[in-house]
Amino acid sequence: MLKFYRLRLENRQQKTKRAKITLQNGFFIAIKTKVIHFETALDSNKTNFRNLGFPKKND
Repeated sequence: MLKFYRLRLENRQQKTKRAKITLQNGFFIAIKTKVIHFETALDSNKTNFRNLGFPKKND
């Protein structure tokens, strides 16, 4: 009975460990995608400014 309980406990600990890791990975992925979205938004803003006829800075 004790052995069975210990096995269950280890199982639960591994599950929580796995859940924590997936949470962290999801969090980092979310941050990365936000950064990428932000950079693409900045790029599209630059092209929009050029299309509107604003002069480039190095002109």
